[in-house]
Amino acid sequence: MPDIFALASDSRIFSANAAYSTARSATTGTVDPVSNTTAIVGIVRFSARGGGNTVRINRLFFDFDTSGISVTPSSAELKFRINGQATETSNSNLIAVKSDAFTGGSDALQSSDFNNIDISTPYTDEIDIESASNGDTIDATLNSDALSDIAANDNFRLALINHAHDFTNSEPSDTLNRTLTIRTANYSGTSSDPKITYVAGAAGPANLTSLNGIAKASITNVNTIALGSISSINGVS
Repeated sequence: MPDIFALASDSRIFSANAAYSTARSATTGTVDPVSNTTAIVGIVRFSARGGGNTVRINRLFFDFDTSGISVTPSSAELKFRINGQATETSNSNLIAVKSDAFTGGSDALQSSDFNNIDISTPYTDEIDIESASNGDTIDATLNSDALSDIAANDNFRLALINHAHDFTNSEPSDTLNRTLTIRTANYSGTSSDPKITYVAGAAGPANLTSLNGIAKASITNVNTIALGSISSINGVS
């Protein structure tokens, strides 16, 4: 199964310390230097001076070069390595969502990319990191929306965010640190770099665009025969 490693532009963007609703709806944030070898993702809630609470939201953005993939993969997994576990592990699970970051005129993240995420298009289910330990590799299955976007775009971009609070828009009620440290593409070597491992989809007849109204990209087999094993269908080769 081929691997696609995250580009070295992967990084965290974090909000200012502010009330939860202000932090989550912020249109800008602070970008970590891309030279960092690790990045934080998740949420922290502080006791504010003078009373009350403030929140900092950390989102981690990845960019993958998928220009060499034109056929929807049969399956794919997002893999990343934990470098430091949350202080408060309950409700610290993550989720990957679609992102249109890295498009501000360069391949680098911009402060305005903080809210360039599409909560309505998750790319994974909730990712369990609560039971993981430092140094563990996390495997998250990418869903059909992700597989389609991998094939359709020269760059496949996503953001990892906290599931319990950031994704669901649920304000935490206690003072906590639900963050996770993850090794980035700049970590030494490639053995623990974030990556996508995928199973290539079958191309099938080159001139086939659809069958019985179903787009070719959504067809995996015809009459139990894998599409890649079929040279022609109804005279179309």
